[in-house]
Amino acid sequence: MNKEIDVAAAYAIPTDQLLLTWYDSELLRTTGIGYDEAQSFGADFVKSFSRWCADHSLKTKVCDEWEYCRKLKAHGRKVDLVLALTGFLSAILVISAVGAVSAAVLIVREGLGVACECD
Repeated sequence: MNKEIDVAAAYAIPTDQLLLTWYDSELLRTTGIGYDEAQSFGADFVKSFSRWCADHSLKTKVCDEWEYCRKLKAHGRKVDLVLALTGFLSAILVISAVGAVSAAVLIVREGLGVACECD
């Protein structure tokens, strides 16, 4: 993805590619090198993403404070929910726009890292 973030396009990206995009963004932000430069690291991206969500207390922040279930019902399209969640994640975390979009899609579409118990 380029610097212009297309949420609708991001929603169509396969999970493994979103996880890699999110991981690359976080690795670059925290270490200064991207995934391609870190060739020796063989991470389990789902486990890394789930740990990252837990480390940032995202289940509590997204499910309870942001009221994910209420917003899920209020938004007609999940891509709109992703857009709203992207803004929330950007506001509460030090994260790139690409990382926020990737994380939001993974949470909304895949239920990864944050499993809100909605009726």
